[in-house]
Amino acid sequence: MAEQTPECKARRAKFLEEAGAAFDRMMKEDQEQMITFDQMEDRALEVGGKLQRWLVEQCLAQAARRRAAAPPACCPKCGKTLQFAPTPKERRIRGRTGEVAVERQEGYCPSCRKAFFPSGPSVEAGG
Repeated sequence: MAEQTPECKARRAKFLEEAGAAFDRMMKEDQEQMITFDQMEDRALEVGGKLQRWLVEQCLAQAARRRAAAPPACCPKCGKTLQFAPTPKERRIRGRTGEVAVERQEGYCPSCRKAFFPSGPSVEAGG
């Protein structure tokens, strides 16, 4: 296993904290009220879903940091450098783990007069 950066170690510690909280929610005192298998499974799915959404949000945040450090994105139509709004816009995405929030920089091409939400440095000019 490669040595982890301090930032990665901090995120791993936060994950372990979140996983511990998920365990505590699953095993909280009212567990004796969960009599049937379905009740136990419903609780596990709820608790696990929250942890899954947290993990997805962490991956989205990491991708946003990589995009911010990447060279300027170009218009997919004409290839010219996009102009970006000063603040990112929040978008809500509904995935299999539930709804998560993601902040994306909106790029605008003055030549094509179109707005885009580029995915990152892999965005290339198209025809």
